[in-house]
Amino acid sequence: MDEYKYISAISKEIAENLQNIPQLPENISKISHLLDDPTSEMGEIIDLIQQDVTLSADLLKFVNCASFRMKHTPSNIEESVKMVGLRGIRNLIYAIGSLQNLIPVTKGKKLLWSHSQDVAHYALALAYKFYSTNKKIISDAYVCGLLHDIGKILFETAHPETIQKLLDFCHTKHIPPRVYEKIIGGANHAEIGALITTKWNFPEVITAAIEFHHSPSSAPECHRPIVEIVYLANCLSHYQNQRMDFRLLDTNVLSSFGITEEKHFQQLFKEIDTPKTD
Repeated sequence: MDEYKYISAISKEIAENLQNIPQLPENISKISHLLDDPTSEMGEIIDLIQQDVTLSADLLKFVNCASFRMKHTPSNIEESVKMVGLRGIRNLIYAIGSLQNLIPVTKGKKLLWSHSQDVAHYALALAYKFYSTNKKIISDAYVCGLLHDIGKILFETAHPETIQKLLDFCHTKHIPPRVYEKIIGGANHAEIGALITTKWNFPEVITAAIEFHHSPSSAPECHRPIVEIVYLANCLSHYQNQRMDFRLLDTNVLSSFGITEEKHFQQLFKEIDTPKTD
């Protein structure tokens, strides 16, 4: 069995054990259902969010991050809804619910979370710059960037018994240790992340951004713009940390943003690298 088949076999095993991943918190699910219900009253949605003090604080924090290009930042939930719209609020609610389950806490894991925040920032900046009249893309960009590596975060926060099950599976199937180590190190994390968000009934656009952020040309046409944004945002983050060689970037994606030379890429980075809110 070649390495690709080994990785595919482990991914299927992970998929079969996804029931061990907790569902979204009940309050998040309840609010999400209201947001998806066209008959819901705005006041009812706002009241339900405000009943959860922690959720309200987290939501205000993320709205402030996701609205950094605007002159005014919201001070309450009602203003937040008006500023980013119901689609934006729904996406942020999903993000908060995910992070309550999977948020990393150790120093090493915080580096991964910091990268996710950087990508979210760059994705939103790219959306404003290149899709300024497309409210859907602007509403989706920040959260898609924030959650693009959720598959990696899963492994960073996995319970010991989950890791042991995978080790046992690899031993039974005679899968070489190097392949298992690649999976733990993040190989195929995009597919695994998409499986998680599919289980949680996330909007298709978020799942697509997660699944195809390393292979944008494979994304469904309807989600290609946001996938390309997250791909480029991810590249900008790695380029910032000198972990990305411009020559290895997808030329088709670069051309979508009018980038033909490295100097164009560097100029874009300077334009959108504004301070981020932690």
